[in-house]
Amino acid sequence: MYGRSAPICFHHRGAGLPFSVTRTDGPDGPSRSLPRIHSGASVKLEREIEVINRLGLHARACASLVKAAVQFSSTIALKHDGQSCDAKSIMGLMMLAATQGTRLTLVVEGEDSQQAVNRIVELFSDRFGEEE
Repeated sequence: MYGRSAPICFHHRGAGLPFSVTRTDGPDGPSRSLPRIHSGASVKLEREIEVINRLGLHARACASLVKAAVQFSSTIALKHDGQSCDAKSIMGLMMLAATQGTRLTLVVEGEDSQQAVNRIVELFSDRFGEEE
């Protein structure tokens, strides 16, 4: 009975990330390793965002969005009216023709999805660095 390990895998509901916990019963009683995130954990996040800058997703705003998106390994897409485009494609973004007030769905999937969502939401909130 001593020295036996029973690995347990479960999903943490808060982050949706798989954790691994190992319990070993030794002569001094049970001991546990700290939870660790499996490498390669992929998380899919969706978030509704609104285009608030006056000119909408014009060329300069799209270029800023692409510049931010390519920094992440996650797949990043924007959806509007049944259309979906890769946020790493300036032409795809411009084809959305998103004007001020347009509500988009941001879909991000990958290991760095939370960081990607945070950065893209920040861009939209900051009006892509524009005054209006």
